[in-house]
Amino acid sequence: MKSKNNIYSFTTFFIKTGSKYIRNVRIREFFLEKKVIFHLLALNYNYGINEEDISLFKKAISFLFNEIILEIEYYDTECTEIKSQKVRNQDTLKENWNKLKTELLVENKGVCIEEYFQQIDKIINNTDLLLDFVYQHSVYGVFLKAKDNMQSIFYQDNTLKETSCIDTDLRYEILIKKKQ
Repeated sequence: MKSKNNIYSFTTFFIKTGSKYIRNVRIREFFLEKKVIFHLLALNYNYGINEEDISLFKKAISFLFNEIILEIEYYDTECTEIKSQKVRNQDTLKENWNKLKTELLVENKGVCIEEYFQQIDKIINNTDLLLDFVYQHSVYGVFLKAKDNMQSIFYQDNTLKETSCIDTDLRYEILIKKKQ
């Protein structure tokens, strides 16, 4: 089994305000015959100079998705046509969310909170919505779609070196920090 184990810097630039948010993420890729498994683990977060303006509530929600295990099965050994995909640790995400939700409800109340929690419930409990979430630019979509992005630069062994994209008022950038 072939594998890769690299650390990337995921930066989100807020174009209007000039602020940025950075996550350092360890990405382990395991290549099987017709399958690739991505283990995505956020190692740390840097919310920028206004970090104190980010509530513990928002930080706790972002930490909920700090580990994603994505399995992609292909029809062919060249991994060109996707047969199926799933988040392998969906049950763990559900368990962690239920614990976190209980803790957050102690100090956070109201209609807006309840609606927000219902949205997260829908995402975590629905396989397709969870995959859509993981593929959002703000989560791991820029990395997972890098092969289709003309901005992407790869090493000779097909390891992503850097990529970026702009989405409305946000610029997403991924740079490799440590290649193994």
